[in-house]
Amino acid sequence: MSTRSTRKSTAPESNSHSDMGVTDLLSALVAFMQPVIQKYVASPGPALSKDSDKNDRIEAELINGLEGTALLSALTEFVTATVNSTLGEDKKREEPAPAEGVDNKISKVPPGIPKTVPRSELETMTLSAVRAHVFNKMPIRLLAFDKSGSDIQLIGRNKITARILPGVLAKTAEPKFQSAWAAAEALNDVDVVITSMRYRHNKMNELLRKVIEKSVNYAILSHTWMRDIPGDITFQDWATREHNPRGNTKIVKFCEVAAWNHNVTLGWIDTVCINKDSSSELDESIRSMYSWYRGASACITYLSETTNISDAHHDSWFTRGWTLQELLAPSLSIFYNGNWKRMGSSNDVEIQTAIQKATGITSKELDLSWTGAIEKIPFSRRMQLACGRQVTREEDTSYSLMGILDVDISIAYGEGSSRAFLRLVRELLKTKKNVIDLFNRTYDYGDRLLPSSLESYNYRSAWHDDPNGGTRLDNLQPLDPIILTNLGVRIPILLTPGLATDAVDDRKYVPKGDLYGKTSFTYISRAGTKRVINILLLDSKLYAGDITNLRATRPVALPDGALAICMLAIVNFGVDTSGHILLPEQCFALDISWDGLQSGIFSPPGSVEIRAGAPANFLLKSKKGFKIHKDEVEKHGMQLVSLYL
Repeated sequence: MSTRSTRKSTAPESNSHSDMGVTDLLSALVAFMQPVIQKYVASPGPALSKDSDKNDRIEAELINGLEGTALLSALTEFVTATVNSTLGEDKKREEPAPAEGVDNKISKVPPGIPKTVPRSELETMTLSAVRAHVFNKMPIRLLAFDKSGSDIQLIGRNKITARILPGVLAKTAEPKFQSAWAAAEALNDVDVVITSMRYRHNKMNELLRKVIEKSVNYAILSHTWMRDIPGDITFQDWATREHNPRGNTKIVKFCEVAAWNHNVTLGWIDTVCINKDSSSELDESIRSMYSWYRGASACITYLSETTNISDAHHDSWFTRGWTLQELLAPSLSIFYNGNWKRMGSSNDVEIQTAIQKATGITSKELDLSWTGAIEKIPFSRRMQLACGRQVTREEDTSYSLMGILDVDISIAYGEGSSRAFLRLVRELLKTKKNVIDLFNRTYDYGDRLLPSSLESYNYRSAWHDDPNGGTRLDNLQPLDPIILTNLGVRIPILLTPGLATDAVDDRKYVPKGDLYGKTSFTYISRAGTKRVINILLLDSKLYAGDITNLRATRPVALPDGALAICMLAIVNFGVDTSGHILLPEQCFALDISWDGLQSGIFSPPGSVEIRAGAPANFLLKSKKGFKIHKDEVEKHGMQLVSLYL
């Protein structure tokens, strides 16, 4: 990766070129320009001060002004000529075939300088694409250093652009890119319709995007903050960092490791690269952090409490809230012990074993995360992985999950953990198509459908998880959208009554219609008493109208004094365009109750509560299939309703 700056340097004007000895002259010019640029890059920059924004503006003016544009143009021609010269100095320059898109016309170009692509369009689009990448895909601030990890500077996005631009320009000068660019340019034909014009523009941007992604590399540090004083160096400490030798050593060692072991000269550390005094910068950094870790060419994971890989699972790095996303987001992580000695990478079996031992994350889940398919891990499982992790600010329990769950909420420290988590779950409900798995958790007395705490996901069922990724709860689309209202979550459900029994012999079990099934429940009373009972779903006795006789013949006392009737609300069903209900074989159902249920009132008259415990998971069986018309639902003992829970 090139780390040269594009700042203005004294250089001969390109108009001074002549036809004689062009290749040698251009080579000499390249040789002259390189040390000038390197000297500028290597020179110590001024310490950050209140005037750093002003310095960045000056830098931007130099880059984007007439002098900067002229320099970029000259650099492009120099690099192009240098690359072309490798094809053979004695090869006569001929006009290439039209398919190669090469234009050797001398109009407005000094004699002897090859013009292989439209100079102004390529340079303009390259500069625009590089700036867009830096300002939208990369961190706000980076550590910049030389190839030995020395001469460390803290630079903003304008200077980041200046450092990476020459490397990108060099890539665009290579023959393979020029050929592809010329082919994209050729799409500009007099016959082209407007949609193809957009295609031409998109094709060019795609070529530049790929070049930029290959040319721009930075390392990122995953670590735990020092808990003693003076602790880690922060943005405000940068100018006086040498007064904190221990904190400064972490920065120096990170830069050295990044340069020597991973061949990069840009790096990011959360401690020093975020100005937390700026609320807007902090907000952007927290929202973008997952993508920054994902976009890094190497994540250097520093386990400060670890000496050997065999003891790594004891390191507190595995217990912190923010480090979960730092584990899951990067495509490649390299683990170092407390002495900055490499222990292995995330590709190594030993490292993966230590991770699984410390976190319980499976190898399949690690693979999905590291390959960018974390969305195939069910929401409730991602929540479960975060349970029990420690944070300094309570709101970070939720903020650290934004990238993992792919949602975006504003940062509001001081709002408290409950409100932050509620906003996070609400955003999931509003922005995600498949959300039934959000309800796959344990419920306490008085709980609504939306959880108030992450810890309610500590116990979730894996019964519906697909071994290949995802959850079977997404197989069928709900009858109506699941929406959040001021009354609660409005959700369509199929009410499915069940008869609670202790009887082992259920030969007298006769379902009302074609649908039937059995399950078991662990009932929990308000006092905490537990009891496992069997449930016969849609038993015909429930509809006989003689609840008193039912009580006498099948008395089952539930822990809280309730009688023998339960009501399961199946959630994961769908509907087709012809109005047929599509029933799942593997049902996910909430255990709900209301006043009058035990007296045989199977339609909720008003307030409905979710009973404490876990939702019911059971196999539904059918004599005639799992597709029934909405008008025939009640014939089988079910009711189709929408409730506010």
